[in-house]
Amino acid sequence: MQDKTGRRVVSRGLMAAVIVMGAMIVVGMIALTGVVTWRVTHRTIFGPTPEAIAALPVGGETITHFVAPEGTRIKSVTPRGDGTVIVRLRGSDGEQLLVWDPARGRVIARFELGE
Repeated sequence: MQDKTGRRVVSRGLMAAVIVMGAMIVVGMIALTGVVTWRVTHRTIFGPTPEAIAALPVGGETITHFVAPEGTRIKSVTPRGDGTVIVRLRGSDGEQLLVWDPARGRVIARFELGE
């Protein structure tokens, strides 16, 4: 669209939308930079601390090396930042998750997931 002098005319609504979107991109980049900076400078390990795990009442059995019980298979082993290991077992009665502390040789928690 052109006016009488031959210049292009831009809709005011379109120009406002472009300005607002540009401002949103700038604000988003500033926020993203702030979040990344915060997380890098305030690094923490999420989850329970080793002291909190040691204070838990444990009724589990003591084991120095982990062997899957008869009739079960170890599906996965996932180390955690606090030194414990999550062991996923699959057996005829369903799946189980074990939270195992290899340093102490104890099963801290056992979760039955069923079929």
